[in-house]
Amino acid sequence: MNNMFLDFYNALFHPNKILESSKNSFFIPILISILFILSPVFLYNPVYPLIEHFNTFKIRLLFFILFFSYLSAGIRLLFCGNDNKTFYYSYLSSVSPLIFGILGKRCLYLALIWSLILKTFVDFKTKSYFSLIVGLVFDVFLIYWLF
Repeated sequence: MNNMFLDFYNALFHPNKILESSKNSFFIPILISILFILSPVFLYNPVYPLIEHFNTFKIRLLFFILFFSYLSAGIRLLFCGNDNKTFYYSYLSSVSPLIFGILGKRCLYLALIWSLILKTFVDFKTKSYFSLIVGLVFDVFLIYWLF
């Protein structure tokens, strides 16, 4: 469990160590989703738009966090040319900045950009350029779907 928090910290403040992520980083997106569900800003937030009487943005945001982390990492790994498949955990720990999305919509935008930069950094370090292109297209599609 300590390695998960270390991977979380490295993704936020030491991105050069993101390639050293462990298997415990698999639970980082689940932790972020739980924190989003339990946050008072997420539960009682008048900032996010209401669609009629049922707020679908909150459900879409939770699905977005899970798709943006697990599905995006899987697609990037699928198109990665390297035989070493340990980069999956680096992609999962690169979604750590999404925790700042709890603070509001602008912070969520900055966190998305930060997370995309971290995923791009992992792709450049592993020299998987095709994975970079396919992953960015998929991530931009997910961001378009969310907003």
